[in-house]
Amino acid sequence: MFCVLIAASPAVKAQEGFFTPEEVIKYTPEWKGERFPDGRPKVPDSILDRMKNVTLEEAWATLRSANFNHEYEDGWFVI
Repeated sequence: MFCVLIAASPAVKAQEGFFTPEEVIKYTPEWKGERFPDGRPKVPDSILDRMKNVTLEEAWATLRSANFNHEYEDGWFVI
């Protein structure tokens, strides 16, 4: 069984195509700006630059105020 999984693994791409563009749009309906061809929002560089200065505590405070109290996943690593 393990050999079959290893043999099939080159054909599998990590997370590519996980959501269709339509699904991405469905799950991000509040975004009113431009989008990439795969449906992801095109966030302006000014917002990304501003987010570089946000502390973890500030980010969690914002999430908790929106009732995202348990939205955390640990142990991610780059393959």
